[in-house]
Amino acid sequence: MTIGKKLQGLVASFARNAPWPIIAQSRKFRPIHVSQTSKMTLLVLTTPDKIHEALWTAYSFLFWQGADFALEIVVDGPVSAEMAKTAQHVFPGCTTEDGRKYRETDFGYKSINTFVRDFKYGAKLGLILSKTANRNVIYCDSDILFFSRSADITSWVSCEQPRPPRFVVDRSSDYLAAPMRKKYRAEGADIPTGFNSGFFLTEKGSFSLPFIDNLLEKSRLLNDGKPVTGHWDGAAYHIGWEYFTEQWIMGASFARARGQPLPEEAFFHSNAGMNPFQKDPTDYSKICMRHFFGNVRHRLYTNGMPSAKKRMRLP
Repeated sequence: MTIGKKLQGLVASFARNAPWPIIAQSRKFRPIHVSQTSKMTLLVLTTPDKIHEALWTAYSFLFWQGADFALEIVVDGPVSAEMAKTAQHVFPGCTTEDGRKYRETDFGYKSINTFVRDFKYGAKLGLILSKTANRNVIYCDSDILFFSRSADITSWVSCEQPRPPRFVVDRSSDYLAAPMRKKYRAEGADIPTGFNSGFFLTEKGSFSLPFIDNLLEKSRLLNDGKPVTGHWDGAAYHIGWEYFTEQWIMGASFARARGQPLPEEAFFHSNAGMNPFQKDPTDYSKICMRHFFGNVRHRLYTNGMPSAKKRMRLP
């Protein structure tokens, strides 16, 4: 690795973790009263140290799409009284809960239970399977912001007929190597290229537990039950499942439910702006949403939040 690349990584890492003042401005947002009776739930998953990012995510969505949603903020860790109070101040009527309990849910299937309980990112799958069992859900990771109203979301929410799931894709990358994708396809998993589980819309009952359990069992055997090394930090992500298992399991489930990708030009998922020394080329006035995932997380603070604030005309 060159000195330039190392410096680029250090600066991006600093920007991802710096205490940007704009983050805590979520405390001062004008309250949005959310519904407690809506049949549509906005579900935002976060961690204890990213609660304000979750408020930004939820606020930018509800600002543009309207407040006729139930809002649940789920924290993968303890929820302090201050967290709950802040969330309730910004979103009267919302709920904030500790998501660790979903790791202990008994789904009635051995491989699902093991994966949800023991896999590093199993809690997310457990949460989603639990919540979507009996309600319609719009799911968001807490590193997502919205910049305009989406006709695709509006039409999906208002449709009274059965609706296929909608999801975000990134055509510029694919987390499954071709040989592994071929193996999984042979086991009945047709996985959309570039599928990302950071944002999606789904009706209740869209996920088949027997289908998911079978895939988890087969994929564990395909990997010979050995620990699989993570892509970035060298950690084992372990018990025989690879790093992106949660992603492709959901992708295969959405393919099975005949899910449809959202427009890529509006629902932006890209490495654009990864280099902190270069200008972010994204025109936030022309997109609906951006997912600021790992490689571009620093842009959430340096570009995303300022642009979202400006477009929402917040003080």
